[in-house]
Amino acid sequence: MVVGRETRKWNLVTNKDPFLNLDEYIQRAMAKQQAHLARYLPEPPDKGASYFNLLRSLASEHGYGGIAWANLFCFAWNGKSPMRWPSFPTLLDISERLLKAQIEILKPDIIIFANGVSSAKFRRKYFPHTGEQSVCTDLADYREHGIANDQLWRFQLYGKIQCYRIQHPSSISAASREARHFLLKHVLGWTTPETQDIPRRGEPV
Repeated sequence: MVVGRETRKWNLVTNKDPFLNLDEYIQRAMAKQQAHLARYLPEPPDKGASYFNLLRSLASEHGYGGIAWANLFCFAWNGKSPMRWPSFPTLLDISERLLKAQIEILKPDIIIFANGVSSAKFRRKYFPHTGEQSVCTDLADYREHGIANDQLWRFQLYGKIQCYRIQHPSSISAASREARHFLLKHVLGWTTPETQDIPRRGEPV
């Protein structure tokens, strides 16, 4: 499962297709997302860095049927990030419940949180890594391999799901590209036995 930040411009409810009921809306949303993945995953890579390029890289290596796509925020606001929306606290509550339900139902083996640093505090709100409410264990980074802590970090969610946190895949910085490459080729690809070693603990971002 790859968790992005928000899905933009789904436009599920229009004058032509009004809201009927919740069940119908959910089915419509699922069908649109499935069709979107089926259409765009097999396409050639986009120019530069993009969210779907990350999904394509994972699909080409691990199979198209094993890729799940979720979001930290369940929808955008005016086609952009909803973080400045006046009703953002309500959106956070809905988004947290939806993402946790997706994880419970889909039971992913691995989750890549690819929503970047600016929204990291909301991921930590959903899944605390400190205190009595913590659901994250085995916190670690890859600084021993030359990857900065703010670019790639790992943890176990609920004691059973291996998770990784990277910058948003659209980031074009050299450090972000290096971290994505390291994650895809040396961590998920297990290209060499040495990369399976858990590095020293770092302060997570």
